[in-house]
Amino acid sequence: MKYRTIKLFSVFLSIVVILLCFPISGSANSAPRYWSGVTASGIFITEGECPLIVEKEYLSFDLNEIPKNDYENAESFLQYDGKVTAEYYFYNPTDYTVNATLVFPYGNLPNYAYIYDSSGKHIPIIDTDKYDITVNGTHIDKTTRYTYSNSTWYEFSIEDGLNSLSDGYIDDELLTFETPVTLYSYTLNCKESNPKNVRITATFECDNTKTIFYVKSRYGGFSFSEDKGKISIGADDDGTIEVYFIGEAPDGDFDWQLTRFNGDEVDGEVIFNKDKTQKITFEEYVFANYNSDSGIMRHDWYNAAVCFFKDNVISSERYGYFDTHFDDYLTRWYEYDLTLEPGERLVNSVTAPIYPEIDGTYTPFVYTYTYLLSPARKWADFGLLEVVINTPFYLTDSTVSDFTKTENGYTATFNGLPENELVFCLSESESPEKSKSIFGFLGDAFFFLFQFCGPIPFFVLLIFCGGFITLIVVLIKERRRKAKSNTNS
Repeated sequence: MKYRTIKLFSVFLSIVVILLCFPISGSANSAPRYWSGVTASGIFITEGECPLIVEKEYLSFDLNEIPKNDYENAESFLQYDGKVTAEYYFYNPTDYTVNATLVFPYGNLPNYAYIYDSSGKHIPIIDTDKYDITVNGTHIDKTTRYTYSNSTWYEFSIEDGLNSLSDGYIDDELLTFETPVTLYSYTLNCKESNPKNVRITATFECDNTKTIFYVKSRYGGFSFSEDKGKISIGADDDGTIEVYFIGEAPDGDFDWQLTRFNGDEVDGEVIFNKDKTQKITFEEYVFANYNSDSGIMRHDWYNAAVCFFKDNVISSERYGYFDTHFDDYLTRWYEYDLTLEPGERLVNSVTAPIYPEIDGTYTPFVYTYTYLLSPARKWADFGLLEVVINTPFYLTDSTVSDFTKTENGYTATFNGLPENELVFCLSESESPEKSKSIFGFLGDAFFFLFQFCGPIPFFVLLIFCGGFITLIVVLIKERRRKAKSNTNS
């Protein structure tokens, strides 16, 4: 029975390794099989009620090529020219001049645009200057603004974006320019032959209204209670641990516990490198990686950092890998001014890049584009909407069912705004096929579990599940063998 258990368990682990190491069937690429796109939106006024009427909007998508799911450098990515143009026919029905500040959000950079140099440093990509804003065909000045929005995993919220789209620095009770930031450094001295099998845990006094903290570049977790903080992380080969405290910092000489994942104690210690303690202000911390050549204004960068930490750290618990590169989650906005005299009509055109979500579970891939129409409901009145998709590819699905095939793509016309947001899918085939392979499903499940848990908890969970399943199978077979033996006797 022991030999049979080992054999079955080995088969289970072999299947897991095969699923993780080889490309998934139904796709020409290995995991990941999903690539995030971005959400664009129509323009709207930043403050107050606007009396302007949109008599007509001509919304065109020029999608003569589809993006790749991987780019070698920024230059090749910037050659992609997918774009959306919103052309507004405005009318001022009042007897006074209307001066409006308008914004046009066009989403985060997609994750297939995340490009890094040989040292692992993120290379900034500036695609904000590729297109223009015009009034009656004449170029007007625009400013590119940035707000934090993790729309890679959550739906983009215009309201949240506007709340953080400030002309000054966000005033927060905890996170201010002068808030202290303390870095504690530790070294793991562990006699375990494989330190990656070790969990390191520390609990300490911490007022979660005055302090937030995180572990730098490590898989694991941290959590808050009313007056306690807890760190629970996996060990690493290099044996270094760095913990950041923003706000009031407790004494860093914690009582660390070293255990295996089954709870057994481990012979070793965590040494507090008190002489390596660093203290700076939150302002210095935020701007340490700020690049003035990025085109991001200082207050937009700072405000994005504040929103990032409030969204990701000020919570009861967090697990996985905590990455502080909030510049990967910046939504771009065009901001510009518009003036209409009493009774004046003008044509305002805004062009911006647009990137689809890529679904590699289809053959060929499916590309989903999202454009928010609901902000246009804020205008005093809205007339005709004409949507044109210029593309050589097939329209496979849409939230709007009124599209008509044309020589250059697809078109639809509406009297007023549709009830739904505009979401449509393109593919190189009229009928892309969904992968039905069980291995593809399991591969996706393993990938997302790995991303969520981190490598150590992931493999521990797999080993536990594999052992449990193997034990059940062996017990069932042993029971059947005994039943058969009793019958024969």
